[in-house]
Amino acid sequence: MKKTSILIAILLIVFASTSISEQLSTEQDAELYRQIMIWRGETDVSLSSDSLEGKIGKCGTPLLMSISQQIKNASLKTQQAWIALLYERYDQEAPETYGSPKGHFLIHYATDGVHAARTDENLGINPTTGVPEYVESTAAIFDYVYEYQIDTLGYKDPPRDDFYPEGGDERFDVYLVDLATVGWGNAYGVTFPDMQFGTSGQYSTAFQALDNDYYELPLYEDRPLEAVRVTAGHEFFHVTQFGYDVLEFENMGTDTDLDDRHHWVEMSAVWMEEEIYDHVNDYYNYLPSYLSSIYRALYTNQPGLYQYGAVLWPKYLSEKWGRDIIKDIWERCEAQIGPNVFQNAFSDAIEQFSGGEYTFGQALSELYIWNYFTGLRARDNFGFEEAGEFVNYLGNPIQVPDSVREGNSYRFNILNFKDYPLEFNSVVGEFFYFPQVMGGFYLRFTGVDQLDSSLTINFKGLPSKRVLGVTYDIIWNNRLMAYNPHIPTQPIYIDPVVYAADSSEITIEHDLLQQYDEFVLVLSPFVIPRANINYIDDLVFSLNVTDTSEPIETIVISEPYPNPYVISQSAGQDIYVEVMQPEPQPIRMQVYTLSGERVFESEVAASRTTEIVGWNGHNEEGDVVASGMYLLYISVGDVDRVLKVAIIE
Repeated sequence: MKKTSILIAILLIVFASTSISEQLSTEQDAELYRQIMIWRGETDVSLSSDSLEGKIGKCGTPLLMSISQQIKNASLKTQQAWIALLYERYDQEAPETYGSPKGHFLIHYATDGVHAARTDENLGINPTTGVPEYVESTAAIFDYVYEYQIDTLGYKDPPRDDFYPEGGDERFDVYLVDLATVGWGNAYGVTFPDMQFGTSGQYSTAFQALDNDYYELPLYEDRPLEAVRVTAGHEFFHVTQFGYDVLEFENMGTDTDLDDRHHWVEMSAVWMEEEIYDHVNDYYNYLPSYLSSIYRALYTNQPGLYQYGAVLWPKYLSEKWGRDIIKDIWERCEAQIGPNVFQNAFSDAIEQFSGGEYTFGQALSELYIWNYFTGLRARDNFGFEEAGEFVNYLGNPIQVPDSVREGNSYRFNILNFKDYPLEFNSVVGEFFYFPQVMGGFYLRFTGVDQLDSSLTINFKGLPSKRVLGVTYDIIWNNRLMAYNPHIPTQPIYIDPVVYAADSSEITIEHDLLQQYDEFVLVLSPFVIPRANINYIDDLVFSLNVTDTSEPIETIVISEPYPNPYVISQSAGQDIYVEVMQPEPQPIRMQVYTLSGERVFESEVAASRTTEIVGWNGHNEEGDVVASGMYLLYISVGDVDRVLKVAIIE
């Protein structure tokens, strides 16, 4: 039987004296209790809650932060289980200890069983100390992380846990256990907010758990210490954050859904791991989740890995104004208990570090310009230092794709226009053509070098949005930029004007049109956050682009682009065929091999005169097709066209 403590009774008295906003439902409480018992090793891991396990991702800390605030709304039985988890920690699973050389950490580990610390041909047992080299290396890594964060970067020394029995001495406790066995799935690590103290429980001690071998992570199976490095940098920054404001997250215990809204907590923790161990680049693995959903609000609680890929926001801040801005933001978080980073900490820090030249919204609009020039679009000496190196584990470039498939439809990040004049309204049937507040969106204009006159873009956006009884004025912060995709050495043109109004007229003079192949209007809607804002989406807009072109009178089906389609360089972008027609009608695409075998079919219920259909180089079973020539049969009304496209793996 596991040990118990009078601490449980003490903390339950504290919970009982705390005002309760809303009790967890019976189903929620039972689900939470079962998951806690799995983490305690008292219930089989196969019974893990799908909804709770789905909130873990790379790091289990945000879920634990939510639970630590919601536990007062749980039943007495669930509260007792939670306190027992914090008291027992993983002392039974990892009974051995090893002190780090610099004296900052106590590493807990096991030498046999499922939780045994890794030993292999590269990491054996130190013959002098009898301690697994994996454990000794982990201890040395944590010492380095501590000295980098505290001594080099100047963050506060985190709260120590030596003032209560469960904390032991003043060293920070790190447990090496098989995380999957104790219910943490494929998480790299987890930091437990242990004993909260200070006004409203603003601060918290903590203990951490890392995996005992990282065999479960294919990218690190043969280089486990690299996984330890990024995880130590990430998780120990959570410990450091708890010394500023453990309450810096969005739901502040007002929901009972244990929602995972710890945006800045996770973004900045990924930033720290990259700051310390720049060579590992683990964050590349999460960029597709962010860049493919660039239209989403920066503070979205999109399930999965979005918030880890959103590390590009703190990377933008530090590469623009220096790494001290990250610490400054956390100091502003400490100065105001509870969630205030999106309300004022970002704004105040940006204003100070930019010398008053940037607002929060203007910085976001520049972030979305930097985000655009990543992967194959990267340019030397512009934007992110590593923008051209963003590749996935297969070596394929990572960038903002034009669209992503959602069910049977597409969700767009980039809209393409090449025929003028044009009128466009973002409310078009089943398609989604609008960003959320604090999200980004791109309108790309090509073929402009063929025009005989200037081009005028008349933009009209939603002026305000009412959410939960509050009206928010929308500040659009639109930016115009231009570049030549095939001349990477040519400087990018960025219009110095920020078009903040919901209605704006932008004229591109003829001489400028002749210099660039592509013009992009970057939409970056923003509000002045006056409260804990929820999502503000469906930000509709319309365009009227004028020149002297003739209206569409016949159905025109373009050649496929790109062609050839190199799958390894597609960066998530589909093969597109543009269809122009006088009146919208359905568009059908069928893909065949040269031998006549059909591999793909789709139909788009067109709701505008210029539409696109796409194919991602996969068959109907979702497998990548073989290299070769394929036939695209496009049918629109009584018009059919057969196009050839080359696929290269």
